[in-house]
Amino acid sequence: MIRKTVAVWAGKATGTLSRITKRGGGTTLPGDVARAIDPKILTRLAQDLTYGSIVITGTNGKTTTARLLSWLLEGAGHRVVSNRAGANLIFGATAAALNRAGTDGRLKADWGVFEIDEASLPKAVEEIQPRATLVLNLFRDQLDRYGELETIAKKIEQALSTQPETSRAILNADDPRVAEIGLSLPRQPVWYGLDDTSVASKTLPHAADARTCPRCGASLVFDAVYVGHDGVYHCPNHDFARPDPEITATNIMLDGFDSLALTIEGTRIEMPLGGLYNCYNVLAAYAAALRSRHWEGLIAVGDAYRRLGALGGFQKASEAKAR
Repeated sequence: MIRKTVAVWAGKATGTLSRITKRGGGTTLPGDVARAIDPKILTRLAQDLTYGSIVITGTNGKTTTARLLSWLLEGAGHRVVSNRAGANLIFGATAAALNRAGTDGRLKADWGVFEIDEASLPKAVEEIQPRATLVLNLFRDQLDRYGELETIAKKIEQALSTQPETSRAILNADDPRVAEIGLSLPRQPVWYGLDDTSVASKTLPHAADARTCPRCGASLVFDAVYVGHDGVYHCPNHDFARPDPEITATNIMLDGFDSLALTIEGTRIEMPLGGLYNCYNVLAAYAAALRSRHWEGLIAVGDAYRRLGALGGFQKASEAKAR
């Protein structure tokens, strides 16, 4: 306990000094310092959370989805700690937790919402022991750092397989590579996806990544394409197909990059966010909040979205696009 408290003090002092001297925003270095003193500091702080953590990973949309989910939980009256500055490596998550810790060394929050880089996910799951892990998508723009999509997918699969039995994996059924991960897990994940072909294309873009069946190598048949390679697909040899999503978005209306509207589980949601990709972010945050197991008795997720939309609380998130 003394080691934990010293690590918290050192980390917080580092963050303050970093901001005063303008040598960074204190979003990662405090985590480096604290972890040097107590390598288990993130685990110890995560254990202080009243309900636990939700970890968000994927190529695109982590920042926006984490903000949406944080605002939903805060709208329900919860104290949320999150690495909102976008520092999504393990040191950034540690620094965010340190920033909210008190002088007694305890993290005073109900929920942790952490966006985590795909390559850092195994370490994050091991240390944070999240209540749920949300996987958004897998695209090829990270290749310079991490190699092929299949390598990244295997890393994520291994991380999800080590989650506690009480944890949930919440996965995008529309992404073939994410679906491949989910179908290999020891426990059934929660699937989400879009269900409105009026906003879909019939053909894959030229640069689409996941074109082939992961089981037999045949070219996947896409009945609908929403964003990139995300859509409704199946293998012509019946070896692989899009899982049936448990939570879907229907009746999607897009007003350019200004706003969107969609229906989730009978609830109509309108948000000042633009683009079809943000429909995935809104749906993902909804699914995570709904399956967090501590939402019952607070307020309906749809009501929380409507309140936040009416307040204009997501206008800044639209600037983040699909990071």
